[in-house]
Amino acid sequence: MFGVVLGFVLVCTALRCSADDNYTLASGLERTSNAWKPGEPIPAKLLDYRASWHEGSCFPDPGGTEMVIGGITNYQLLREIVFLPQIDSRVFSNTVNHVVALVGPRRFFTDVTARLDGLPGLGQQERFKTLKKQSKVRHVVLDSLYITFADMAPESAKKVLGEIEVELRSGKPWHDVYWKFMERYECPYEDKSFDGNIIRGKRSKIGNLGDFVLPANRSPLVSFRTDWMPKAHVRKLFAAHAGDILILFDKEDLSSFPDLKDKETGERYVLHRVREVYSGR
Repeated sequence: MFGVVLGFVLVCTALRCSADDNYTLASGLERTSNAWKPGEPIPAKLLDYRASWHEGSCFPDPGGTEMVIGGITNYQLLREIVFLPQIDSRVFSNTVNHVVALVGPRRFFTDVTARLDGLPGLGQQERFKTLKKQSKVRHVVLDSLYITFADMAPESAKKVLGEIEVELRSGKPWHDVYWKFMERYECPYEDKSFDGNIIRGKRSKIGNLGDFVLPANRSPLVSFRTDWMPKAHVRKLFAAHAGDILILFDKEDLSSFPDLKDKETGERYVLHRVREVYSGR
């Protein structure tokens, strides 16, 4: 899934031609990549870095590297990309960032160690030295969602998150529970895209922070989330165990969102489900 901080689901009614082209590129690359088998050539466009975020737009470019890589679930392909002898460092870091969350650090670092043991020459490259060092670090893998106080009163938000917790503890899959509550709390939405087009659709009051990894050493190679995570949250999450569910208060910094900072306080409740705790090798 896309590892993107988006608290809404949109059905766009107006997109310029270039955006349509990027959606077509992204969907085609994802289909090809998820059907890829060992021995086949790696799709060349996966190895060309493209920015996913552009100044003045709150919507990611669907054809950007972060977005496309984030939609790939074929671990064998992602692993092959990581171990290419020559690769754009930004494609490498985006792939590592996604794959650690996809399969978990335990499986990924086990495979890294096995591959480098068989290819000692590759292990001399700086990026693989970095991976070996990272394999010794504690990591926590999370699924997270939130409700802002602008969308729901604190008491109501806490009640809804409590209902979500009950369903998760009953053993229901995260995806199923999230979508059930996301659809239950949908509401109309309208905004302008970066090129001035009006976008109408629906968004949900259940915001999706996605799945991501917190490394104890705050390495950006395996996580881009650590910097904005409240320190109090990080301490509690590193003290948690796999399967724990934490509902925590947060005040999001809205200073980089001029359309929101004068309307909302940024206060919200965040629900974190701890999927995996990796203690390091």
